[in-house]
Amino acid sequence: MNDRSKWCTQFIPVAMILAAACAAPTAADATSVSLADRNATMQIDLDGGAGISSFTVDGIEQINREWFWFRVGTTGPEIPLDSLTLSTHNLSDDDFDTGDEHLNAMYTAAQYDVEYDVQLLGSSTDTALFTTRFFLTNTTASMLQLNLFHYADYELENTTSDNLVAIAVATDIIARQIEPDRQISHTPLVAQPNRYEVDFDPNILNHLNDADADDLNNALGPIGPGDLSYALQWDLHIPGNTTAQVTFNQQITVDLPTGNPGDVNLDGVVDVTDLALVGAQWGTDGSGSPFSADIAPPPNGDGVVDVADLALVGTNWTASGGPSLGSPGAVPAPAAGLAGYALILAAALRRSRRV
Repeated sequence: MNDRSKWCTQFIPVAMILAAACAAPTAADATSVSLADRNATMQIDLDGGAGISSFTVDGIEQINREWFWFRVGTTGPEIPLDSLTLSTHNLSDDDFDTGDEHLNAMYTAAQYDVEYDVQLLGSSTDTALFTTRFFLTNTTASMLQLNLFHYADYELENTTSDNLVAIAVATDIIARQIEPDRQISHTPLVAQPNRYEVDFDPNILNHLNDADADDLNNALGPIGPGDLSYALQWDLHIPGNTTAQVTFNQQITVDLPTGNPGDVNLDGVVDVTDLALVGAQWGTDGSGSPFSADIAPPPNGDGVVDVADLALVGTNWTASGGPSLGSPGAVPAPAAGLAGYALILAAALRRSRRV
């Protein structure tokens, strides 16, 4: 063997091994992207398992983790978005200021394709939102049942424990997670979720990551305080070679809304259910209830469920003839009468507890 042949037999296999090693995917190769717009930033790991790992508003971290899971049909398990094949992704600066605020990513699976689109919108201060769009294409010729799960674990104001998380089911299904000076609101825009759940973390996440099929249990809450999370589920039946869309907004605001005081169960209406919840927890700190919802914190935020909370429900009654949400000024006669009833009920509750 001449020197040239000897060099080829020894060096080329080594070079091939090194090239293969360099091409093998590692955790460090995960595609992580950053978005920024005015007072808001986001960090999204597209294929490394972390998902949305950062969402800052006014320089303060607001999230622990948020991500998405899919399931075909009714048998498990659910699989995370990042387990699909990431084919392309693009960032763009649509408003021509500093930083990219728009992400578009394409994933492929055996029976469907996923287009994941995120648009971040910051502000001068206090608030920010981002819009998420999914375009889900059935690449088969037959009907496809595709389940989309959205899991969110926010840590508002960079604190693990938040005051409350709840789902409000009215015309729209809206999720809210609340801290004394911040809240995150999740509002569907295209396609309402079919199921939902609130729980203490990591219970929902554990179900999504186990080996069987899990549907969300429709627990509305409110629950808290603690390390809280929520999830939404869309059960989509997509005809062959057709695309379905899911779109929603998530918005961080600084101050809790003052337009619906007395709405204990966060369903958008101040009614007999709120009155019953106040009565059920009279004299407590609002941390437990025989009903399926908790007052956490009490409506007026003073740490005890008392006559002030009962009067707050009465003066903001909206079930029949009271003031509309967002107009807690002068008390019309029906609401004033209910306030009087609330005071009488409060006195009765106090007497009953002395017996």
